[in-house]
This record gives sequence, C-alpha cells and structure tokens, in this order.
Amino acid sequence: MIERNFVANSVAAEFLSTNNQNVELLMGPVGCGKSSGAMIKLYLDAVKNSLPGHDGIRRTKTVVTRNTYSQLETTTIKTWGKWFPVESFGKISGDSPMTHTIRMPGIEWDIIFLAVNSLDDLERLKSLEVTNAYVNEAQFIGDKKVIENILERTNRYPDKMYGGGLGMPKLYMDCNPPSQRHWIYSTFEKGSVQGWKIYKYEPALIEVESTDSEDYAIDRDGKKWVNNPTCDYRQQQNDSNYWLHLARGASREYILVNLCGQYGVITEGLPVHPEYNDTLHRSSSPLQANPLVEIGLGFDFGLTPACAVTQLLPSGQFVVLAEIRSDRSDFQGFLENEVIPFLDRHYPWWRKNYVSVHDPADSVGNQGNTNQNIMRSAGINSYPATTNAMAFRRASLKYFLTRAPNGNPGFLLNSQHVEMLREGLMGEFKYPLIKYTALSGDKQFQEKPLKNMWSHICEALEYIASNYARVAKEHFTDEANNAYTINTGSWMSF
Repeated sequence: MIERNFVANSVAAEFLSTNNQNVELLMGPVGCGKSSGAMIKLYLDAVKNSLPGHDGIRRTKTVVTRNTYSQLETTTIKTWGKWFPVESFGKISGDSPMTHTIRMPGIEWDIIFLAVNSLDDLERLKSLEVTNAYVNEAQFIGDKKVIENILERTNRYPDKMYGGGLGMPKLYMDCNPPSQRHWIYSTFEKGSVQGWKIYKYEPALIEVESTDSEDYAIDRDGKKWVNNPTCDYRQQQNDSNYWLHLARGASREYILVNLCGQYGVITEGLPVHPEYNDTLHRSSSPLQANPLVEIGLGFDFGLTPACAVTQLLPSGQFVVLAEIRSDRSDFQGFLENEVIPFLDRHYPWWRKNYVSVHDPADSVGNQGNTNQNIMRSAGINSYPATTNAMAFRRASLKYFLTRAPNGNPGFLLNSQHVEMLREGLMGEFKYPLIKYTALSGDKQFQEKPLKNMWSHICEALEYIASNYARVAKEHFTDEANNAYTINTGSWMSF
C-alpha cells in the first residue's frame, strides 16, 4: 500500500469538514492545492461520508469533468494519478469517457472522466446517474446552466434497492478567479444561492513599497511583491518562493488573478490597445455625466450591435460613461428597446446635445433601409466615421490613452456599466496568436483583430474616439482651459 500525505491548509480543512452543501467552490491562486483538495473530498465521500448500503458496502459513482479530453489527460488525470496511483488503485481505462474502477474492502467507487464544455455536451449526461460530481477549472464553463445540469445528475446512485449514498445532490468545483462578468462572480459575490458555498484561498503574494527581504519579485511595471506571511499553503510547494518566480516580469493583472486570487482578466494574444492601464484609466468610483457637455455616441452594427456612450470634457479628458450591447438582435429592436430607453433614463438632456458616429460600412449609398436611416427615423442624426481604416481608429483612441491633460489621464473608463469594454481594452480585444517558436520565443499575430464578443463594443468606442480626437487636437493644449465648454454640434468630421 502506497501512502499519500495530504496537508490541509485552513481553507481546505474547512472545505473537507463541511458536508451540508450542494455545491462547493474552491477559488484561489495557482498552486494552492485546490484540485487536490477537491479530489480528497471525493475520496472522503466514497470511504466515509456516504452511507453503507443494506449489505454494508459503500457504493459511489463520481463524474469528473474538464472542458476538453486533452486537458483532462494532461492536467486533471495527472493530478488524480498523484493521489490514486495505479500501483494501489488500478489503471484508468477507456477513451471517451475514461473510467477508473476502485475497489477496496467495503468500498465500490467508479469514476467517470468526461469532457463537458457547453450545453451541447450535456447530451451525454442525460442517461448518467451518479452520486457526486467534480468540475475542474470551472472558470472555463461559460454558462451556469452547465453546472446546474451536472448537479441534476447527482444523488441518483446508488439505487434505492441498495441503500446508502450521500443523501443529497453534491457537486464540487475549483477555479482560478474569472472576470466579474462571469456567472461565478454573480452567483457567489453579488447574490447567494442556498446550498452553494465558496471557499477563497489567501493571496500567495502581497505588493509592498519596499522590503528588506532577499526574497521578492519585481513585476513588469517595476512594482515589488513578497510572500504573504499569513498564507498557510506555502508548505505544500517544494519551493517556498514558487509564486515569486512566477511574478518576476509578469503583468500586474496576471499577478492579481493567478497569484493573488482576485477576479480579473487574463488573455492570450496581442492587445489592440496595449496603452490601456486598468489602474490608471479606470475610475475608482462611478462617473457622473456633465449635463453641459454633449453626449458622444459610437455605433457598431452587425448581428451584435453595440453603442459606446462618451463625453469629451472641457479639460480635454475623454470619458466613457456606458456601453449598450445586444446579442443576435436586429438593429431597430436594439435601438428602440435598449439604446434610446437607456439614454433617456440616464441622460434625459441628451437629445438636445449629442453627436453620433457609426460604422461607415453600413453607409455606402442611401438606398434601402440602412441602419443610418433607422437611426434618423428614431430621432438620432448619426453620420459615418470618415474612414474605417483600422490604423486610423486605433490611433484616435491611442491619442487619449497616452495623454495627461492637467496631470490627469486623458482617457477614463467608468467603474460601472462598461464591463465588456474594460475586458476588451485589457486584452480580449486582440490580435490572435498564429505562431509561437518555443526555441526563440518569437510570436506572430494576425494582422486583423479577432472578431469576438468584445470587438464590437470596442470598435464602437473607436468610431466616436475618431471624432473627438480631432476636436481635442483643435481645441486643447496641455494647459487646457477648464472653463471651456465643448459642443461640437450635430457633426464634426476630419
């Protein structure tokens, strides 16, 4: 018999001792032992928490999921093998699904490894009857309904004729922190669901101004980080400076999400607007519109229309007040049901003082029921941007991102109503990676940004920025007159 020693930190100890919840989520930095803790909980369910059947045998059937089979094999099952080695527990067999049959005196435990990424994948679960479930890396599950459907399949085994079981639906999850738009955030932070509980690990690192310790890391921005002295899971790593090594030269967002366990955005690819700095360019409190300054509207069309609501302030600062988005909506419905009601509710004066700029691709000629005509019928006089050249639009927004009028950031994002824009500017609006050479570290990216859920609202922002960049260049210097009131009229072109 091979022995394994699991050292439970304070968070894992609480998680392992709790048995009255339906859904339990472990969230924290990389390397803090989340996956191991979840697997040990599954083991305890099989050998201790489940009730013996009428014949004295504890029967448990577990489904373990990850979003792809390759990730199941390279990460989840690799960790599983550390705790349940083949020498003692037998081999994992099969392909899709893979299964592990564990038999011990008085214990019958069957584990099924499935790739589940979307609601379409749940077809394979419809006939599945299990005792409990474990979702590894739950941040990659984009729809809470996936979790709910998996939970529905638990507490169905063993059959009543055998007796035993856990007596209630049981599902365990682990994750690195996702963005604040994710269902994990809204479920566990903005509300509460009876029987759903989250366990948060402490940050592995903390930021300091200075340190006398020889053990510290300097990030990409020159900030210093040291080991968190109250972090009690460092003992689980062979190298106590494991997280410091990861932090050296890394971005602040990477450190906050992956090493400190805070909600945030980590992306792969080249950001379209690398000048955006979330610490500098995002307001720490909600922004209020100035009723003496016109409202600037930027529109992007297509199947996912979007509108960016902005103002160019007398100081020369370009502020983003809100985003209005829709998914698979016709533009007229989006305009009448989303945009106009939002503007009327939040900025009741906007009709008297606004400028609207839209995607020029819709405006070739004046034939037919174009989106421009739809807007005019709804009372919005909107005009196409002078050009749709990507470099021109990018440069317009960059102009504000790289300015500091009167010592203040030239671009300021609201702290609310702009979730997609924030994530897009942080890197989800990006040039996708097409080639990576491991030997040299060279990376090649596509020439055009990836068309995704973030690109539409970001391009809407670029259209109105292209109008205001010219206005700012004409009217402002570094000693901008704060008493000056901006009003570009119904339209100003380059």
